[in-house]
Amino acid sequence: MKTELIINLTAGGGKPRPHLKTIFKYLKENGFNFKVSYTSHHGEAIELAQKAADKGIDIIVSIGGDGTVNEIVNGIMKSKNDPSLGIIPLGWANDFIKSTDIPSDIIEACKILVRGKIKKIDIGVINGQKYFANICGVGFDAEVALLANQMKSKHPNLRILSAFVYVFATVKKLLSPFSYHNVKIKFDGQEIHSKILFIAISNGKIYGGRFKITPEAILDDGLFEICLVEEMGRFK
Repeated sequence: MKTELIINLTAGGGKPRPHLKTIFKYLKENGFNFKVSYTSHHGEAIELAQKAADKGIDIIVSIGGDGTVNEIVNGIMKSKNDPSLGIIPLGWANDFIKSTDIPSDIIEACKILVRGKIKKIDIGVINGQKYFANICGVGFDAEVALLANQMKSKHPNLRILSAFVYVFATVKKLLSPFSYHNVKIKFDGQEIHSKILFIAISNGKIYGGRFKITPEAILDDGLFEICLVEEMGRFK
C-alpha cells in the first residue's frame, strides 16, 4: 500500500530525529515503500496530509506528538479520500495513543503498522471546520495553547522546547486574572447554563500527559464525554 510518513522533527524536544534510521529500516525490511515529508512550521502537516490523501495515499503515518496527529487528522478530513492514519508516537505527552492499542515503544508501534489492522474511530468537528480525535478544550486550556503558540510563532527556535513553553504559558495564565465564560450546553434533550473556567469535550481519556479527565470515554462508541470546571479559587 502507498504510504507517506509525515515527520515533525521538533516534536518532543527533537525526539524523532535519533529514531528515524531505526524506523525507516524496520518498515523497509517489512515491505513498506514510503514517501517521507517533513514539517517546518505550524499547520504544515494539515497541508501535507491533505495533499497525500488527495493523491491516493493509503496510509499516512504521524511521526511526532499529539499536535502532529491533530494536524494530520484535519488534513485527512479535508480530503475527499479516506486514508488510514498510523502513529509512531514521538512527542512529549502522546495523550491520544493512551486511549488506543498503540504502544509507546517505537518498534512495537511499527509492528502495528506492519500488521495492518484498522480501527474506525469517532471524530469531532468544531463549527464544521476544525476536527479533533482526542479532546477539544474551551476556556483556560485553550488560552494557554493560544499563548504558547504565539510565543512559538514569535520565537521559532522555541518549537523544540514545546513542553517548556506550555509550562511557562500555564504558569503565566495561572498568575493572571482568570477568564470565565458563560456557556450553554445542549445534550440528550437537556440544556445546561453555566459560568465555566474550562470545559473539555472528549473522545479520548487522557489530557495533559497523565490526567484522566474523562475516564469513561471510548474512541468508537459514537459518544463524547464532557468535563466541566466551573468558577473556582485560584489555588483549588
